[in-house]
Parts: sequence; structure tokens; C-alpha cells
Amino acid sequence: MDQDSQGRFVTSPATAICWRKWLDSKNLNFLQQEISMHEDLTAEPTDSWKNMPVELLVRTLFFLAWGSISTSIIANSAITGIKYLTIPLVLAFGVFAITAALSMFLFLILEAITAILANHVSKGRVYFYARWFAFVVGSSSSVYFGAIKTMEGLRENRLVAPSTLYARCMAPATRTVEETFEECADGWNSPSIGEKGACSHHGGVVRRIITREETYQPRGSDFCRADASNRSWLD
Repeated sequence: MDQDSQGRFVTSPATAICWRKWLDSKNLNFLQQEISMHEDLTAEPTDSWKNMPVELLVRTLFFLAWGSISTSIIANSAITGIKYLTIPLVLAFGVFAITAALSMFLFLILEAITAILANHVSKGRVYFYARWFAFVVGSSSSVYFGAIKTMEGLRENRLVAPSTLYARCMAPATRTVEETFEECADGWNSPSIGEKGACSHHGGVVRRIITREETYQPRGSDFCRADASNRSWLD
């Protein structure tokens, strides 16, 4: 650097140009680093659906389904005692098997789609929509069983007086009964039906079917009393 007539330091034009080029190069490198960092944060990793995001999604759906179905069965059934623990344990194996099968099916579909797609952005969209589709379907099903069906079970089953449940159990049921009989074609009830030549002068023997409704008691009193006691949490 040089000094002017007043003793101040000044930069020559050549030095100023060098400084300007150096600063421009530094700013350009910084800008490139910022762009690269932004792309790393926003880009969708090619196999991210195979790692933590999908594993977390599968675990979340598994626990939601297992918890919701377990509470729904407990709320809508007559189980008591140790079955409160055994039912969720049995369901855990079944729900885990179903979840594993569905997740494997999802992985195979994604593998097939990503094998066709060559564009990185298109693959990222496929992963995004696949994860959210699975999450929405799984969570909505869990909410239905866990919230709606559980509340229905509590309101109509567990939080009902035993006397009410007993009356429901003892209510008669209706069924349809079919009866068949034979008679002459003109309606004559011949005493010789079943023998050779019966109804020979009345158009022959015909078989008719009659259906009727009848009421019956499907359960016994002892069963209904025990079932009502197991179902109700109010006794």
C-alpha cells in the first residue's frame, strides 16, 4: 500500500483489482457451499424409505393397530381375569405378522416402481406418497377401532348394569322354519297319501313347502346371568 501527500494509506488501482477478485472468489465459494448444503437438506435420499422413516412408520402403525384392536376387543367382549393380558399378547403376534406382510408388500411395490423411474425427484415423490398413504390408512383404521369401537363397547357393553345385559341376553330370538307336506293337487288331504295310486282322482300327489317365523330362547338363564356379570364393570 502507498501513502498520499497527507500521509494516508491508499490502495493502488492494481492492488484494488486484486483484492476485488479475491473477495469475489470467496463470496462465490461461500454461495456454492450454501447451495450445496441446502440441496443436502431438502433432497430425498434414494433409500430413505428402507431406513428409519419406514421403520418408524411400521412401528407406529403396529403399536396403533395392536393397542386399538386390543382395547376394542376388551370393551366389546365378556373376557375377565387373566384374559385381559392374554388377549393383547395373542393379538400382538397376529398384528405383527399382518403388519410385516403388508410392509413387505409395500417394499416390493416401491422396488418395482423405483426400478422403472430413473428421475431422482420422481422417486422422492413416490416415497413421500407411499409413506403418507400407509400412515393415513393405518392411523384411520386404528382410530376407528381404538376410539369409535371402544367407545361403543364401553357405552353398550362394559358400562351397562348387569340386569340390563341379562335382559338383553334372555330376549327371545326369531328364526324362519320350513315345513314340507304332501297333499293332492286340488287340495284334498287324502289319507292314502304315501300309498300307490293315492290322489289318482285329484290330480296326483304334490309336495308343498310352508315357511313360518317362530320365536325361541337361544340361551339359558344360567349362561345369561354369568355372561352379564362378566361383561359389566358396574357390579
